Amino acid sequence: MLAAKGETPAAAVEARGGLGTAKALSALKENDEITLSYQEALYAVKARKNLRYHFLYLPFPIAFFLVFAATALTHVPVEVMFPTENGLATTLVSTGTFKNIQTRADVFPWLTKTLFPALFVTTDYNGNNLTSDRHSRIVEVHKLLGAVEITTTSAEETDCGLEGPLGVIYKPCHDYDNPTINVPIYIDSNADAATAIATIVEKQASGTWITPATTSLVINIATYNGEVDLMCITTLQVEFQIGGFVATKYKMASIPAGTSIATAAYWGIWRVVEWGALAAVLAYYVFWAIVCDGIYDTTLSSQLTALEVSGTIDFSKAQESTDEGKMLLTHVMERYRSMGDLMVAIRLAAMVALFLLTIRILGSFRFHPRLNMVTATLGASLHSLGPFFFVFVVCLAAFVVSGCLLFGEKLLAFSTIGHATVTVVDMLFGQFDLAAIFDVDYHVALVWYWCAMIVLFLVLFNMLLAIVLAAFDTVREEKAGPTRSVTEEFSIIAKELIGVEHFWHHDAPKRFRQSVRDGNLQRFNSNTLSEHLHIGKDEAKGLIHNMKVLSAGADLDKSKPKDDKSVERLHDRIDALERAIASLVQQLQLPPMKME
Repeated sequence: MLAAKGETPAAAVEARGGLGTAKALSALKENDEITLSYQEALYAVKARKNLRYHFLYLPFPIAFFLVFAATALTHVPVEVMFPTENGLATTLVSTGTFKNIQTRADVFPWLTKTLFPALFVTTDYNGNNLTSDRHSRIVEVHKLLGAVEITTTSAEETDCGLEGPLGVIYKPCHDYDNPTINVPIYIDSNADAATAIATIVEKQASGTWITPATTSLVINIATYNGEVDLMCITTLQVEFQIGGFVATKYKMASIPAGTSIATAAYWGIWRVVEWGALAAVLAYYVFWAIVCDGIYDTTLSSQLTALEVSGTIDFSKAQESTDEGKMLLTHVMERYRSMGDLMVAIRLAAMVALFLLTIRILGSFRFHPRLNMVTATLGASLHSLGPFFFVFVVCLAAFVVSGCLLFGEKLLAFSTIGHATVTVVDMLFGQFDLAAIFDVDYHVALVWYWCAMIVLFLVLFNMLLAIVLAAFDTVREEKAGPTRSVTEEFSIIAKELIGVEHFWHHDAPKRFRQSVRDGNLQRFNSNTLSEHLHIGKDEAKGLIHNMKVLSAGADLDKSKPKDDKSVERLHDRIDALERAIASLVQQLQLPPMKME
C-alpha cells in the first residue's frame, strides 16, 4: 500500500502502526541478544559477596531491637501501670479541690472533706460496713500500706533588710531559701476517716501547724494493688511560694511487685552507636536488677509484715509506742521512693537504648544507596546545621527572654525561662494559647507573636528545610550511578540462601561464578552460557539479567570524589600551563634582534 498524497513515509508508517508496530517491537525485544561484559561479570561476583554479607547482617539489629522492645515492655508493664496510676490520680488529684488550693486555709477542707474520706474507707457506697481486709482501699483496689505520712517545712523568721518607713511597715520576713523540715504526722492505715479528720481538726485548732512561715506540705501515700501485683508511691505536694502563689504538684511511681529478670572494631560513629546501644541495654538491666533486689529483699518483706500483718505497730497509739513504727515506715517510704526513681531511670535507659538501636538499624542500611538516602542526607547536612542551630538558639533566646519580661508576671507559661522556652517551641508547632497573651496586653502580644512567627517559623524553619533539601540533592548527585533495585538484589540473595539455585537451577549461578574466577569464560551471552553451563537459553538470559543487577552494586567499597571543583581547578591549571608553554615557544621562535 502506497502512502497517500502529501503524506511522508514516516507518517505512513506511523499511520499503519497499531498492531503491526507493536508486533514488530515485541519481536525485536525477543530477538535482542542480552550480553554481559567480562568486567560486569567480575563486578557481579564481587557484589554478590558483599550483598550476601549485608543482607545476612541486616536481620540481626532489627531482631535485637524487637527483642529488647518486647522485654522492655514486659519489665515495665505499661498496660497495667496506666490504669493503676490514672485510677489513683483521678481519686487523689483530679477529684475534689487539690488543684484548686489557692491559700493555706484551703488545705484543711481538702484534707478533711476529700482526701481522707478517699483514703480511709470503712464503708461501701451504700453505707454498709466493710470487712477489715477491705478497709483503707482506695477505689476498692489500692490498699494503703503502713500509714499516711504528712510532712511540712517552715521558713525561719529573718530581718527583711529594709530601711526607713518600709522597714517599719513590713516585718518580719522569712528565709524561704533555707526551709526546715518539721516533725511528720503519721496516720495509721487501719484508722477510719473520722479519726484521721479529728487529727487534722486538732492541728487546725492549734494554729501552729500551717502558718505564714509554712513553705510546703508533702503527703506520701504507699499503696499496693494485688489485682495487677503493683506497688505505687504517691507524693502530693503543696508549695506556698514567696509571692503568695500556691503550686500543687503530684508524683507517682509504680513498681511491679512480681518482677522477673530476663537474660538478655575499629572506632567510628557507627561503632559508638553500636556500643552505646549495648551500654544503654546494660544500664537498663543494671537498674532493673537493683529494683528486683529491692523487691525481693527479705528485710523489706519483714518490714511490710510488721507494718500491715503482725499488728504490732499501731500509729493511732501514743507517741512513745510508735517511735519504732515511724522509723520503720520512714525507711519503707524511702525504699519505695528510691525504687520509684529507679523505675524512671529504667524507662530513660530503655528510651536511650531503643533510640540507639534504631540508629544502628539505619547504619546497617549504608550498603545500599537507596536505603541510605535518609542517613546520608542527615550526615551531609550536619556541617550546615551547626551554624544554623547557633543562630536559631540566639533568636529563640531573644523571644524567650522577651516573653518572660512581657507576660511572665501574669502567665505560668512564661513565669520562668524553662517554661517560656517550652512555650515558645510549642508555639512554633501550633500548640499555643494565643488568647492568653492577648488578655495581658493585646497590642504588645500581637507584635511579639508575629515577630516570633516571622523570624522563627517563616525564616528559620524554611532555612532548615532548605538546608536539608540541599543536602539531599547533593547526596542524590553523589550516589548517581547504575539504577539499583533493593527488591531485585534481595530476591537474588534470598533465592541463593534458601537453595533455589541449587534445586531449581542446578547450581548454574555457582558454576558461572567459578568459571569467571577461573577465566574459562570471556564472552557472556545467552548462547555461550547455555552451551557452557548446559542450561536453557531463557535460563541463561535470566542469569545474565541477575548478574547485571548484581554488577550495579559492585562499587560498594569504592570512594567517590567529594568535590568535583578540585578536578575543575586541575584542568584550569593545566590549560594555563599549556598557554604559558605556547607563549614561551613563540618567543623562542622569534628571530634574534640585531645590535646596532
